[in-house]
Amino acid sequence: MSVLLLFSISFSSFNPIEHNELVFDQKTKSIITQWYDLLLILESKDVNAYPPLSAERINGMGIGGYVTYNELKHLFNTKDIKALNVLNDVYAYQLQQYFSAFSSFEKLSISTLKNKIKNSLSAKSSNIDNNNLVELNRIINRLKIYKESLSGCSDDIIRFSTNKKNTYYRYHSENPVLPHWGQKSTFAIAKSSIKINAPYEHIGSAEKALFDDALSVYTLSMNRSTEDHWIAEFWSDDVRGLTFSPAGRWISITNQIVRKEEIKAASMFELYFNLGVGLYDAGVLCWQSKYYYGLERPSTYINRNIEKTWKPLHDNPEFPAYPSGHAVFGAVSATILEHHFGKSYSFTDNSHQNRLEFKSTGRSFPSLKDMAIENAYSRFVMGVHFKEDCEEGLKLGYEVGKQINKIDPDSLINKKYTLL
Repeated sequence: MSVLLLFSISFSSFNPIEHNELVFDQKTKSIITQWYDLLLILESKDVNAYPPLSAERINGMGIGGYVTYNELKHLFNTKDIKALNVLNDVYAYQLQQYFSAFSSFEKLSISTLKNKIKNSLSAKSSNIDNNNLVELNRIINRLKIYKESLSGCSDDIIRFSTNKKNTYYRYHSENPVLPHWGQKSTFAIAKSSIKINAPYEHIGSAEKALFDDALSVYTLSMNRSTEDHWIAEFWSDDVRGLTFSPAGRWISITNQIVRKEEIKAASMFELYFNLGVGLYDAGVLCWQSKYYYGLERPSTYINRNIEKTWKPLHDNPEFPAYPSGHAVFGAVSATILEHHFGKSYSFTDNSHQNRLEFKSTGRSFPSLKDMAIENAYSRFVMGVHFKEDCEEGLKLGYEVGKQINKIDPDSLINKKYTLL
């Protein structure tokens, strides 16, 4: 075959419209992942980044991105760089709000990233500043309305299986974390559509089941394998001021996946929107359940009934055990990610690559669901959760994820805006 013929075939296969769309989608991906990366970096420095608060920020970012796409769909459809300039400004505004208590030096990374992205787009932009400002203000006003809608309490409640707490659920803390968070309004999921069983409800003697569960935690801790130790620390993510949160972990995972795959801009906005709403609603539902049932942590039960001096691998979080927040956040995220990438999507998670505080080597999984299951199991081998906490957490997360996968983001966003 002649060189001329090869050139002819190559040239004829080039589609400038498809090429322009691909380049635009890659730029969109770069902007989204860079801002979410920075969110996680700043979160890792925030000693107040408790899981539900982290989920609230992630929800805000997802709504911010999707509202920008929704408002500027005409620009996104024509691959107009103006849309990306506004998106960049929206994300910068949101992070400035989330971390307003940080020092000027700590917040410098926000303006630095904003200017870096702006400069990378400026060569293909012209006379857009005034238009950007108008669009930006309109979008910010919408975001303020959505935020206000989530600031109040809701009369809607989960369908709990009992109205009377068992006397052996003895959780107590002088400084409980966010005890009223579960009273907040959800964004998409009706609380009344969710049923959460009482701990060990399916077993004849709940008190014996609790003892057996505690004994399992204790027995494993006496001979914890190297692999289990690695799993426990690999998924911990609750050392505030050092790592991102358990909710943020799944944004780290999502960013890694998105960077590997070719995804259209519209699909990216939908993915991060769904994850944000799913994590936020799951956090509200989880916290309402935690403080309703008030199940103590394994350590206090073991100290009282098995061994007075026993301690978990890491310190307990300052909130009740049931259900496990790690399990909930992992299950809802994996279910949403499966919806976008398939149930057999294999993946190696390098979220903690190059960390020195613990073994940071990536772990590989045959599916996203396997990741969620190991994430839940990690809390049992850490010694901070009973198996029952983890299993019910997975069930709750799967259910929330299934409901989120059925929603239409456009309808939800516009319906919310109309009602408000």
